[in-house]
Amino acid sequence: FRSRVYMQYAEDGCRWHRLLQPARHLGRDFPDVEFFCSLNHEPPDQGFDVYAMHGLLHWDTYKRVAAWKGRGKRFVWSVDDDFLTVPDSNPAKPLPEFANSYYLSRMAADLIVCSTPPLAATFPGFPTATAPNLLDLDYYALTGKPAPEPQPGHPLRILWAGSLTHSRDVMVAEPAVRHLLTAHPGKVEVIFLGQGPPAGLVRDFLHAGLRHLPGVQFAHYWPTLAAVRPHVVLAPLDRDEFNRSKSSLRILEGWALSAAVVATDWSEYGVIR
Repeated sequence: FRSRVYMQYAEDGCRWHRLLQPARHLGRDFPDVEFFCSLNHEPPDQGFDVYAMHGLLHWDTYKRVAAWKGRGKRFVWSVDDDFLTVPDSNPAKPLPEFANSYYLSRMAADLIVCSTPPLAATFPGFPTATAPNLLDLDYYALTGKPAPEPQPGHPLRILWAGSLTHSRDVMVAEPAVRHLLTAHPGKVEVIFLGQGPPAGLVRDFLHAGLRHLPGVQFAHYWPTLAAVRPHVVLAPLDRDEFNRSKSSLRILEGWALSAAVVATDWSEYGVIR
């Protein structure tokens, strides 16, 4: 007997690291389990023993969840954010109708798979497992080479990269970036990819050591990072409850680029010593 597991994928970073990347390896690691990973937004109602989904779900999904559980199937819910503590300033803060789905998923799930132990701790009394976000180093090896040592006349390249949900996080790095650009003109280049730099830095340093690259589609993320060839990757975090549950994925990305990483010593980001 082979268990059959359905995993619903969508084209974003969260599901890439938590569903598609694991699905590549689960068939080898668990030969008695058959995994299917699909972009289909209407999961099939027949033939699977377990249905796995990530993040906040649309209301219509719960009709199918109820039908699955009524036939003895299991529902696994994957999360990598503490939805109850998303700051008001974060554009990813759930709308009320989606925020309420958090409670439905929590109650319906036979297992809640969390990206970090601090996130799992926000579900006391519920069945949880901790599974970290997976990062495929092949994508970085295939898209570029590590940056060479800075040479005279060539600036040290410092990179921050992330989505448009990190305005409070990049503010943490503003004093240090301002100091570097002021103290070492022409010797340092600081690049923000995706989330723009703080307004004060833009006013004082844009095109004078500071660059902003607009966000790219997720499929182009790795080659864009590799093309920058950073010497240093910044990983600042605002010290709030929401970030306590964040994984160290940004640090791992910096290491995958063979860059030195400077990070806030906060929760999972404390992996650096």
